[in-house]
Amino acid sequence: MPAQASANVIAIPQPLAAGAVPPVVPVAKAEFDRFHGIDEGDEPLRSRIADYYEAAGGSRNLDPTSNDNPWSAAFVSFCMKQGGATAAQFRFNMAHSVYIHAAIANAMANAGVFRGHRITEYAPRLGDLIHHNRSGGHLDFEFARDNLFYASHSAIVVDFETRSGVRHAITVGGNEGIAGGTGTVGKKAFPLRADAGDLPPFTVGDLDPAVTDKPLLTETMSAYKE
Repeated sequence: MPAQASANVIAIPQPLAAGAVPPVVPVAKAEFDRFHGIDEGDEPLRSRIADYYEAAGGSRNLDPTSNDNPWSAAFVSFCMKQGGATAAQFRFNMAHSVYIHAAIANAMANAGVFRGHRITEYAPRLGDLIHHNRSGGHLDFEFARDNLFYASHSAIVVDFETRSGVRHAITVGGNEGIAGGTGTVGKKAFPLRADAGDLPPFTVGDLDPAVTDKPLLTETMSAYKE
């Protein structure tokens, strides 16, 4: 598939009551607190990944240490399901691209709980998914809208922090990098920028590779629920 210019996108759904935290946030935080720093091939994370696979419709017997069995989308699917999302609301899947494709379709139809939009049109909130390119990809929003399967990654926004005067969205995701290992439940920080005009006060901007190892954003999808 030909590479396309990188474009930022985002997704937003039905809002919760003012001040409410989307239930997927404490779920993701609990998984991080329990498993971060443990390699995917070691217990107790290895057995927990079987739960992630099952939530995404995969086999519990998959080997998470194999490159043929990525589990980051399964992690998101598990957290969404534990947070109360139903199969009618969220496309639980082993591939990020599948539920992102469904969320973009929801946005275009002005329907559904989970909606995918360009990140220049909406600022990340707690419970959103930041979905982006991986392995140096340059796929854009239109590609994500028109294609069901492609390599990508997403993680759940669980917090915001200001670092050196720059506001960051903090995400928790599965199959994230770990020193001396192959994958864990980990955190990343996405620097945000202030935008003028009619744009939201903060949107995900151009990411510095020195700050995050996945600098090419394509989209975000919200995990807010009705």
